[in-house]
Amino acid sequence: MPARIALVDDDPALREFIGGYLVEVGFEVNCYESVAAFRAGAAGGLPDVVISDLMMPDENGLALLAWLRGFSQVPVIMLTSQDGTTDRVVGLELGADDYLSKPCEPRELLACVRTQLRRLKSMAAPAPVAAANGSGPFRWSFGPIVLDERALELQVDGQRVDLPRKPLELLMFLLRHAGEVVTKEQLLEAVWPGRIVSETSLTNAVGKLRSALNDEAQTIVTSVYGYGYRFDGKPAREPAVA
Repeated sequence: MPARIALVDDDPALREFIGGYLVEVGFEVNCYESVAAFRAGAAGGLPDVVISDLMMPDENGLALLAWLRGFSQVPVIMLTSQDGTTDRVVGLELGADDYLSKPCEPRELLACVRTQLRRLKSMAAPAPVAAANGSGPFRWSFGPIVLDERALELQVDGQRVDLPRKPLELLMFLLRHAGEVVTKEQLLEAVWPGRIVSETSLTNAVGKLRSALNDEAQTIVTSVYGYGYRFDGKPAREPAVA
């Protein structure tokens, strides 16, 4: 079954060009001229990847991203014709998975889409440590904190916490290395593989994670000055149930 792509852009020529190209290479593509149109279409089910323009007449791409991150971690690739970095930074902090400048090369966009699909597949598949132990993705628990790797779901005190993908992946990596000091470089490579990302993005992700964990965070996610971070504790783990 082909992967489903949603393309949100108010430019009909771009929708026809990019949408047609993605169909030609084997994807199922639904095009939307506005954020409102996408919201209506999403009522029937979310796609596997969302490609959204940044600037649109009704709501911009950041509003779409914030809305999506309220309930979903579907990969979002943002397209922008703006040269400034402010919107890029805000978008990444809100949970955008990638950014491309317009006009973009279709093959570059295709590579970004395939990268996000591979990441989705890898998140659903057993991680290397789990595979070596002969088990699937884990369900971690430590005090009031429960993280299900398969569902990408975090619960604190029995309540689901909506958290962007990056802080979730950060917590997952720290849990898998509980008790170890993990360098900033290790975390950047694990959470943003193959991408040049500043330490500010890591700091922001840690901040969002700590806010989600509330009072537990200061004792569980510890900063090791000038080096990195450590998950202090011995979390319990069991195979995650599909």
